[in-house]
Amino acid sequence: MTRNTSDVDNWAKQVLDAGNGYLYVDDAQVVVLEVSKVWVLDPEGEGVLVQVTEITDDDVVEAAEELASDIQ
Repeated sequence: MTRNTSDVDNWAKQVLDAGNGYLYVDDAQVVVLEVSKVWVLDPEGEGVLVQVTEITDDDVVEAAEELASDIQ
């Protein structure tokens, strides 16, 4: 079995660039990125999973208020 030794950050960059104009206007809008490389035994199970979640201004305000109350 051959393992792909490419850097996971290079794969993430390709996926982010591919999403431009489809998943978001520009990948500069992405504020949180979680990337993992997982080995699979069956090559047919190889692939990329992308999950996009919109974060609204209200979400940011709510998170800031929760953080502020936790600090006090």
